[in-house]
Amino acid sequence: SYEVMQRDLIGLKERYPFLEIGSLGKSHLGKEIYYIRLGEGPVNLSYNASHHAREWFTSPLVMKFAEEYSDAFENKTEIDGYNVNNLWNSTSLYIIPMVNPDGVNLAVNGLMGDESYFEQILEMNYGKWYTKNWKANIKGVDLNRNYDVGWEVVKTIAEEEGYNQPGTKMYMGESPESEPETKALVKFTREKNLKLAIAYHTQGQVIYGDYRGYMPKEGE
Repeated sequence: SYEVMQRDLIGLKERYPFLEIGSLGKSHLGKEIYYIRLGEGPVNLSYNASHHAREWFTSPLVMKFAEEYSDAFENKTEIDGYNVNNLWNSTSLYIIPMVNPDGVNLAVNGLMGDESYFEQILEMNYGKWYTKNWKANIKGVDLNRNYDVGWEVVKTIAEEEGYNQPGTKMYMGESPESEPETKALVKFTREKNLKLAIAYHTQGQVIYGDYRGYMPKEGE
């Protein structure tokens, strides 16, 4: 959950005081969208997790990586043959462990009856209290589909499939970057001029290597 992640961030900072931990912005419900900066180099990179609420497992995945990376830097050891000290001085890797904190809490904790959007959530979820399959943010927008890249294509597909209004998944929003979560991530990406950005998702035991025909040769 969001609260567990917060406690883990406090623990990381206490154990590794050299870490920079900050916020990109806030979610609909005012939760901070945190980042962890690993490194002090001029080349900016980023890994993010939990665009989709039910894929919350990606959050502890990147948090564990941040812990192992910090430990390797402190103890001057390697990770998979890479000299972490050299990487630390040449790159700045920003870990964003939970892009969708409101949605993650809904998926993890369930519909408790005290949410600000309780009635709307219940309606979007077809009257069901079971929320483990929830993908969207608290407003019923699929954050992964709310960016400006390919938004019109996503809109056409969503409308053809019946996802033309807020719901548990697939709805792209009223316009590109309509949600505070995506606005924050886009602003951060532009400000840092990221050279690489990886968004972690999870879909069972499947790895999707292709995106619109841009699969790298080594991904075949």
